[in-house]
Parts: sequence; structure tokens; C-alpha cells
Amino acid sequence: MESSYGRQLGPLCGAAAYEPGGSYYHSDLEERWGGSAACAFGPWQLVGANAATLRPETTPRELFRDPYLAAELSAEHLQRRVIDRGARTVAEIADAWNSGSHRDGYIPHAYIAAVQSAYDSHR
Repeated sequence: MESSYGRQLGPLCGAAAYEPGGSYYHSDLEERWGGSAACAFGPWQLVGANAATLRPETTPRELFRDPYLAAELSAEHLQRRVIDRGARTVAEIADAWNSGSHRDGYIPHAYIAAVQSAYDSHR
């Protein structure tokens, strides 16, 4: 959930959990994508590794050039990896989107607050 309202469509790189040594690192994907596997793309800042899990033929260039594709894959990821795994509130959804799970020990408080604030301002 990109917080600049579309001004930063990516790539935004440096998702440590997707880099070597991180809990979501994929060496095979890094061979194909290089450092872009740990970059986020599109209006919801979907990490490349997650996009490739949903649609293996996707490339970083496609995600960068086609915000609609990035949004489509983001919605699919949101459904499969966040909502289908039990996140129900805005805070839980923001937590799971940012950290991988709303049930893990890592709670991105600032990110959750920013998403909640954006949500509340548009209700």
C-alpha cells in the first residue's frame, strides 16, 4: 500500500527480508531478476519476489512499466497471502502486507499507523 498516492510507483529497493540472508530470499529468483527481486513495484509496492510467485513469467521491467499489471498482482497477493490467511482489520492487513504476516513477532507500528490514517481520512 504505497503511501504517496501514486507518485512513487517503483522500483523501491532494499526489502531486507527478500535479500540474501532474509527470511523470504529466493536464490533462483535472484539469478533471473538480480537485485530487483527485493524491489517493490507499482501502486501498492508489491515486492518482485511476490509477483514472481504469482506469475513466474513476470519480469521487473513489466512491473515497472505497467502499473495495472502491478496492481492486478498486488490484489491477488493481498487476497491469497493476507486476507485468506486471516487478516481482517485495517491494522492486520497493513501489518501482514508490510511484514509478511499479522501473526508474526514483527509489528511495523509506523507503517500500520500511516495506513490506518490514510484509510480513516477517506472514510
